[in-house]
Amino acid sequence: MSVPKLSFRSPPLRIKIRKPAAKLPEPVNIEREEPVLKSNHKVLYLAAAVTLLVLLRTVSASFFKKTFHTIKKLKCRRKDRTISCYGADPVGTFVIEIPDSCSGSVYDVGGYPFSVAKHDKFFKVPAKDLSIKDVNGKCEATAYMDSNPMVITYPFTWITTNQHTTFTLLDGNQVIVDKVSAQLFESTARGPWIAYTYDIPGSTAKVVGDGSDIIHVYNGVSA
Repeated sequence: MSVPKLSFRSPPLRIKIRKPAAKLPEPVNIEREEPVLKSNHKVLYLAAAVTLLVLLRTVSASFFKKTFHTIKKLKCRRKDRTISCYGADPVGTFVIEIPDSCSGSVYDVGGYPFSVAKHDKFFKVPAKDLSIKDVNGKCEATAYMDSNPMVITYPFTWITTNQHTTFTLLDGNQVIVDKVSAQLFESTARGPWIAYTYDIPGSTAKVVGDGSDIIHVYNGVSA
C-alpha cells in the first residue's frame, strides 16, 4: 500500500491585474489664448487712433488753409473779331483793359453787355466766358483773373446800331412792346453800338427792329 506524498508548498496567490484608467483629454488652457486676443485688440486700437489722427489733421488743414486774394495775368489771342483769353480757371472776376483805339467797337465782355461791364479804365464781369467781342483793327488787350467774386445785376438788354428807330418786343406770341420809338427806351451808346434796356423780369423775349443790322439780346440777371 502506497503512502501519499505530502506537499508543504502554499498555493499561489491570485492577484487581480487592474486595467489602466482611460486617459482623459487635457483641459484647454484658456489663459494661453488671452495674450493673442489682447494683442489683436491693441493693434485695432492703434489703427483706429492713427486713422482718427489722420482725419483730424486733414480736416484741420482744410479748415485753417489760407486763402489769398490773387490776380493772374491771362494770355489772349485774337481770331477774326473776337479776343479769347486763357491761363486760369474762370472763377472770380474777369478783368480786361482795352485800348481806346478798339474799345469803341466792343459790345460784349465775357458774355455781358458792354453797358454793365465798364468800370473806369477796365471792363469787369463775373468770370464765365473769357472773350471780348467785337474788336476792330489791331487790339492789344490786357486781361486778368481776379480771385475775388463779382456779382452784376441788370435788366433785359439788347444791343444794336442806330439803324433801328423802332422796336417790337414779343414773349412767345404775346406782344409786350409794339413798334415803340427807340428814343423811349433807356440806352447807353459806345461807338457804333447802343445798349437798350427794358424791365421784363426773367424774360426771354424776342426783339424786332425796323432795320437790318444785327440785334444782340441779353436776358438780364436779377438780384
